[in-house]
Amino acid sequence: GYLITYGGYLPLDVNVPRASVIVAVVETSVALLAGLMIFPLVFAFDLQPDEGTQLAFNTLPRAFNSLESGIVLAAVFFPLLFLAAFSSSIAGMKVVVNAVQEELHLTGRQAVVVTFGVLVVLGIPSALSFGPVGLSMFGTPFIEVVDRVGATQIVVASGLIGATLFAWFVPRERFEDALHDWRLPWARVVVSIGRAVPLGAALVLGYAALQGTAG
Repeated sequence: GYLITYGGYLPLDVNVPRASVIVAVVETSVALLAGLMIFPLVFAFDLQPDEGTQLAFNTLPRAFNSLESGIVLAAVFFPLLFLAAFSSSIAGMKVVVNAVQEELHLTGRQAVVVTFGVLVVLGIPSALSFGPVGLSMFGTPFIEVVDRVGATQIVVASGLIGATLFAWFVPRERFEDALHDWRLPWARVVVSIGRAVPLGAALVLGYAALQGTAG
């Protein structure tokens, strides 16, 4: 959804394959750098690295509190964490705003207000997961349940379904036109991969799910 929505704003002269590689490399590098910074800190204080959202809101604060300059690190880390989450939220919200605007025939500003209001209401339980309230579900922080269902199940399923529909129902000529910097047969190879990978991934995940159920 992010890629399709933002792709609508790309100038026609952008080299799509090159831009895709740059985005993937930068994003993966930042994620690896974050892991190299966070996990040594967690292991140094004998904390659990597999606590999910609690790693950021419970585990890391304890680690920062144990460091001599932990207050300074926390003052830098949490605003950056907020900015990372906020920027991702803007990207995700743009996808929903576009859909709401088209389906409800609203203006851009009206769609933003409606979407923002709904998302704020839906986000309140997650915001209450830590702190004095400690809202939980089945003994697990509410935000952890949302993250587990949304980030690991719905996102994967919708990504596979969306990529499959996009690759199979958008005419091949549109793909080849967008990949104008990659002349044939490279454009056809990219299109073929785009059509095959989602289906292959869906089969692998389906097989793994069946094996897990049988186990």
